Amino acid sequence: MNDIKFNIVRSFGVEANEEYNSSTFTFANELNIPHMVVLPFYNQTITDIVEQVGQIYNSLEQNNTLYIEFGNELYDGTSGMTAEQYIAKCSEAYTAVKSAYPNALVGVPYFPEMSDRAWNNTLLENQSCYDAIILHQYKGFTGSVNGYTQDDAMQYLYAYNNYNEKVIDKFTALAPGKEVWIRY
Repeated sequence: MNDIKFNIVRSFGVEANEEYNSSTFTFANELNIPHMVVLPFYNQTITDIVEQVGQIYNSLEQNNTLYIEFGNELYDGTSGMTAEQYIAKCSEAYTAVKSAYPNALVGVPYFPEMSDRAWNNTLLENQSCYDAIILHQYKGFTGSVNGYTQDDAMQYLYAYNNYNEKVIDKFTALAPGKEVWIRY
């Protein structure tokens, strides 16, 4: 069975010529909870990526696992990378990161509701360059809560949890042995 992780703390990586602020990881360190960093990926060299991972790793308490997302929503076309280009770079970066920081865990963005399945299919066909698939779940409450009763809220949460359970079951079956991280 796959491990399911709901990340609690998330931040976006800095550009290659910048450094992480020392307070970036304070919350995760103080509460001893996981922290996932979304690395800017498509516009950085492999050396830049490994250096960033080093900065992040040195900023976390040593007992905290480092969770890395290689890029954010690159499947939307704004990066200019095809799925094949992403996987090729992912493979190279994964090898370099794991060589330098073997305990770091790397996830790739997977979007369950995307109509063009080419991105997702490419990820699933090339599972050797990541440790987890990251589901971007953006099915939150929309609209006003005015007039909602406690029962209304509970019905919504029940339906939302059932939906997520089905999504998790579906995607753990697609990538057996991989962790599944859920971003909200």
